[in-house]
Amino acid sequence: MLAAFGLSEPAVRLAGGQGETWRSGDVVLKRADAEAAAVAVADALCWYGATPDLAARWAHLPEWGQMLVRALIYRLTTDELAGGAATWTEARRAAYAPVIGLAVSYAG
Repeated sequence: MLAAFGLSEPAVRLAGGQGETWRSGDVVLKRADAEAAAVAVADALCWYGATPDLAARWAHLPEWGQMLVRALIYRLTTDELAGGAATWTEARRAAYAPVIGLAVSYAG
């Protein structure tokens, strides 16, 4: 997976700051605190029957709409890398579609 981003060595977690920061060689990757929550919410909405109220409960987090969009990009990318074109069944696309719309509505 790291190779897709041009990284060849494992990331090392750096202490301090807000969120998680990882370093691999000269590349520093930063993840906001809200990003992990957004991935969990996106998964719950897509696959576990959660309602949009779940996303509303987290809307107080900074850049919530952007975090939801990033979470969905992450999930769409990992799905594509894991299964390729065969992943994109009608049911899978249908599961993502309303959640994408919701994320875009939060992102404005």
